[in-house]
Amino acid sequence: MNEWLSKLEIFNSDGTPGAREDAPLLHAMHGEKLLGLEEIRRHPRTGELRHRLVNVSPLRSSSGHILGAIATIRGITERKSGRRRVYAELMTNW
Repeated sequence: MNEWLSKLEIFNSDGTPGAREDAPLLHAMHGEKLLGLEEIRRHPRTGELRHRLVNVSPLRSSSGHILGAIATIRGITERKSGRRRVYAELMTNW
């Protein structure tokens, strides 16, 4: 997992660099459930910054032991861009 994490460029929702130890999957592997976490990821091929909404949970055995983690990631870049355009238009016309 450390090799995989070292290849990712992930930023917090405010644009500051995200710490590797704050990776959502690592939190899930330690038993935490995170819902609605917004982060920004640099696309490795294009360099484009993409906004994402992340949910992670630990995957447990029937006896409660953590077997792994499961994540759902939703791309929200277009939605955020649309909101910025509307806000800019409103401020221009105000």
